[in-house]
Amino acid sequence: MHLFSTCTLSFLLLTVSHLVSATVSNSFRDCRHFFYLQAAPAGIRGINLKRLCQTYADKLRYATLYDSSRRIPLYSAYVFKKSDGKKRMDTPWMYEPQLVSDDESGNMKALPLNADTPPPIEDNQAVLEDFTDAVEYSRAH
Repeated sequence: MHLFSTCTLSFLLLTVSHLVSATVSNSFRDCRHFFYLQAAPAGIRGINLKRLCQTYADKLRYATLYDSSRRIPLYSAYVFKKSDGKKRMDTPWMYEPQLVSDDESGNMKALPLNADTPPPIEDNQAVLEDFTDAVEYSRAH
């Protein structure tokens, strides 16, 4: 009976583990619907590349290939939704908590606007200070 209980518990843990796993992974399995024919671009290689299924408010928003050594996204894929042009989106600068810690939630968060950005954030992704002397730039483009 003990063996049966142990096997059942192990099976349940393995079955449910994919539901609670972090979305930084080696594949875009959970967000491949953002790509044409559900296939991510091929041929981009590197040891510091991270595949992110980015969420905001618990909704998948982007599939992003991120280079953590350069602190830049190489590409992001999403499904374009045309607006009527009357509503302006005033979205704050966001950071990706999945790049900061495995313990963070998968939801993007607003970047703290105080003078000092916490080191774990600026060590892994671009922050406002990176654009201080930039003549012209467009965030995330």
